[in-house]
Amino acid sequence: MVYPYLTYCNVVWASTYSSRLESIHKIQKKIVRIITFSEYLQETRPIFLSLGLLTIYELNSYLLALFMFSYFSGNLPSAFSDYFSRNNTIHVHYTRSVNNLHIKFKRTNYGRFSVKCRGAIIWNSLPNSF
Repeated sequence: MVYPYLTYCNVVWASTYSSRLESIHKIQKKIVRIITFSEYLQETRPIFLSLGLLTIYELNSYLLALFMFSYFSGNLPSAFSDYFSRNNTIHVHYTRSVNNLHIKFKRTNYGRFSVKCRGAIIWNSLPNSF
């Protein structure tokens, strides 16, 4: 019952300071304890693992990675067609990160938490074998 609320537009609203998501994470831990009839102070990480659930932080990273996959698969609307660019289109130097997505400098945290920036960071952090 709770999962749809956590996933709906998560890419947009959950890309923020982790302190702002802490209250949602606490509620998520309470729900997991209730589901498993666990004690009040029981550690929740093993419970999340046994149930195969993601925390709100992991869920946001996962959904951002899915968004990036959809971008590269061509499954997003045409408004996103020039949303990202690779480093090899910016400069001609052959470096280790020549095939990574280019991340423009963002002066504010508003820009750093945007899908454009966080999506590129998550995509660049994935191994090239994917």
